[in-house]
Amino acid sequence: MSISNLEVQKRLRKFQAILKAKKLDCLLLLSAEQIFYLTNFAFQDRNGREALLLVEESSLTLLVPAMHQDQTKTVFPNITIKTLSAGMRYSQLLEPRINSKKVGVEGMVLTLAEAAVFKKMRAKLTDVNQELRMVRAIKTQTEIANITKAQDITQKALVSVLTNIKLGISEKELARKLDIAMETLGADELAFPTIVAFGKHSAVPHHKAGKTRLKNDNIVLIDMGARVGEYNGDLSRTFYFGKATDIFKKRFELVQTAQQAALKKIKAGVEIADIDQAARAVFEKAEVLDLYLHTTGHGLGIGVHEFPSLSYLQKDRLEEGMVITVEPGLYEDGWGGIRLEDVVVVAKNGYKMLGTLDQHWSLPYGG
Repeated sequence: MSISNLEVQKRLRKFQAILKAKKLDCLLLLSAEQIFYLTNFAFQDRNGREALLLVEESSLTLLVPAMHQDQTKTVFPNITIKTLSAGMRYSQLLEPRINSKKVGVEGMVLTLAEAAVFKKMRAKLTDVNQELRMVRAIKTQTEIANITKAQDITQKALVSVLTNIKLGISEKELARKLDIAMETLGADELAFPTIVAFGKHSAVPHHKAGKTRLKNDNIVLIDMGARVGEYNGDLSRTFYFGKATDIFKKRFELVQTAQQAALKKIKAGVEIADIDQAARAVFEKAEVLDLYLHTTGHGLGIGVHEFPSLSYLQKDRLEEGMVITVEPGLYEDGWGGIRLEDVVVVAKNGYKMLGTLDQHWSLPYGG
C-alpha cells in the first residue's frame, strides 16, 4: 500500500520538530531505513551509503551518486535531488550546507571516519538517535497494512513448505524452499536470512542454516520473514520431527505460557519492562530462567529490529500503534531450543494479533 502525500508531510513535520527541540540547523540522515521513511528512496543494499538526506527547516535534499540515480524515480515529490558525478564525494556537496552548523546525526550509524570528515567542516554534531527511533515507533494504518501483508505471506509460506517436509532435507535446502515460497506468494525480498536449525543447532537463537540433514527425533526451529513495500514480517515456530519427548513437550508448553503471560500485559500505557518480566516470571517459577537468552521481543517495521526492545531494563511505555514481536524462548546447549514468535499491534485496551497461525509442533505440518 502506497504512502499518501498527507502522511509524508506529517512525517516531515515530526523530523522538523526535532530540529526545533534540539536547536539544530539540520539533520543529516545516513541509514537506509530513515532515508526511505522520509523520501521513499529504497536502497539496494541497506548496509551501504547509496544516498544521504539533509533535513532542514523548510527543505529536504537527497544526495545520490550517479550510479544510483535510477532509484530516485520513486522518491516523493518536493524533495530536491543532488546527483554526485563519478568520483565525486558526498563531502563536496555537504560542506557548504553544514560548515559550522549544528547538525543532528544518527549516532548508532555514523562511523568514526565520517564523524572526522564532518568535524573538519567544523560541523557541531549532536546524536538524535533516541528522537529518531521514537518517530518511527508508532505506525500509521498504511504501515500496519504493509506489515500485515508481509506477515501473512510469511505464515502462508511456512505452511506450504512444511506440509510436505521430508526426512533427509538439509537446513539450507529447507531455508531455500521457504525463501522461494515467500517470493512466489508476493514478497519483494526477504526481511533477513531465513533461520533453519535442526536438532542441537536450535540451541543457537540465530543459527546459520547449514548442510545438516533432518533426522527422526529432531527439533526444527524456523525464524523467517517476508518484506513487502520495505516493511517486514517476522515469525518463529518450533516443531518436532518424530514423536515428541516429554522434555520437549514440557518446555514447549512453558514457552507458550510465557508468551501468553507477556501478551496479557500488552496495551497502551503499560511499562515495557513489565512485558519482559511477565515472561521471565514463568521461566523463573519453572527454574529454567537461565535458559532464556534474549529479551521478549522488539519493534517491527521498516527495520527488523526497531524501538522498543521488550526488555526488563526498558524505561518507556507502550503506545497505541506500536508494532512489536513477542518471542520468548528456551535454549540448552547440547539439547536444542524452542522459540515461538508472533507480531501484534498495540491497542488502547490490548492488542491485535497479525496472523492466525497456530503453534502445534508435529511435522509434517498438520500431521
